[in-house]
Amino acid sequence: MFLKSAGATMLGVSTAGCAGNGSEGDDGTTEATTTTTESTGTTDGANSSTAESGDVEGTVGSESDADLEITEHTFFQEGSTEGVRGTVTNVSDKTFSLVVVHVNPESEDGDTLGRFETDSSESTDTLEPDATWEFEVVFDGDLEFTQYTIWATGQTEGTAENASTTGDSSA
Repeated sequence: MFLKSAGATMLGVSTAGCAGNGSEGDDGTTEATTTTTESTGTTDGANSSTAESGDVEGTVGSESDADLEITEHTFFQEGSTEGVRGTVTNVSDKTFSLVVVHVNPESEDGDTLGRFETDSSESTDTLEPDATWEFEVVFDGDLEFTQYTIWATGQTEGTAENASTTGDSSA
């Protein structure tokens, strides 16, 4: 669900070193800039943050595990490959044995066009308290989208919880 600004106090934060709409390197790589906006109001009882990159805007979904904070997320395009890069921080005192980042590209009307994810199993054994993991979610196929919703779920050590669930058992 996207943040509705009515009644919410907005605070804009620019990521250091990001200015303009992006840059294209000699190898044809385009890295879009990131602007993060955090709400002091709530949407469905959860804080939301938004990143914009050119014409693509991303929002952290309320499905995200409260112990896993997506601190950055940026849409990227490199040749025919596109996706979202970012970082997740374990803001709890628990150790996660698995972290999954999910991204749903969406049409201008908010229709979900697919679900893509990546997990931490190939790059790190655990995500300790206060540790950060840099992720990259690559989209398969040629998608026409203007926005995406991103969220993180996790499995703590000693639990059999499925990390690919939304983490919200009340839904």
